[in-house]
Amino acid sequence: MENYKIGDVVVWDCAVGTVKGKIKDCFNTGLIPGIKTEVKCSKQNPGYLIELSDKNGILIGKNASDLHLEISPTTVQNLGLPKLTEKQILKLNQFIPTSFPNPNPQDLTVLDFVVADNLVNRGRSKWREKDLIILAKMLNTMGIPHTLDHDWETLSKTQGLVIAGEILKNEKAPDNLISAAGNKKLNSEIVNKEGFVQVIATVAFPIDSPIVQRLSMGIGRAVSLGGFAFEDYVCPICETSFTYKNCPHYIPEGWDAWGEDPSLVAPYYIRDGLYDLGELSSVLIANLPGATAVVGNGV
Repeated sequence: MENYKIGDVVVWDCAVGTVKGKIKDCFNTGLIPGIKTEVKCSKQNPGYLIELSDKNGILIGKNASDLHLEISPTTVQNLGLPKLTEKQILKLNQFIPTSFPNPNPQDLTVLDFVVADNLVNRGRSKWREKDLIILAKMLNTMGIPHTLDHDWETLSKTQGLVIAGEILKNEKAPDNLISAAGNKKLNSEIVNKEGFVQVIATVAFPIDSPIVQRLSMGIGRAVSLGGFAFEDYVCPICETSFTYKNCPHYIPEGWDAWGEDPSLVAPYYIRDGLYDLGELSSVLIANLPGATAVVGNGV
């Protein structure tokens, strides 16, 4: 947990969005004085008296665990965060309402995430390549939000905008992804048959987004797609819908509760016929082990 000093400009999330202020005093014991709300302070989680920006001297109290340092354009340069290209700026501007001015590129950064692949996830399902191609096209055209924790109720959780999608295909997959979630045998068979297919999403963020701050520390890399819909569940053994009478197998979800014969349970199911997509979220643990921010030298 980061400790802050007097004069630092900090930001935090609340019901109305991201708020910022300047630290006026700090406390390691007791309660923060001079405010109505009770904020307990300790060496492990110090308390800070903060003057809200543009609020005529209003003071509030916050703990260190609630705060992040404000990121300025200078900080972005120091962190080495990428700037939007001309093409990316034009793409982002397509999603801005006509009555609004275009955002200042100096206030933005752009990051890439692996959002899907054709391996088996923790929920025992996978995508076909044809649907991953559809997904990449959706990411290119829909302008879906990048939010936090699949929270569809709180607008302030929206942190960025997906501006592009791309398909990558290789003959092999990294060993750590092949073996993830105990699916080494299944994933090895899939890659031998289909190759390794990934979808990369490019997301534009305000530089003061909490996601950017966490990623700059190497944390919060996992992502997850939400609000997607597809037409059918396909059996990987019969390569037909589980609903077809010539398929004797069961979807590997809830079969034990139904009392079915475990020998007839398919090892996974295939999502088939993607036709809708809602959002991309930063999450603590992704259902798909390979869904993460692109780090180091790439995917």
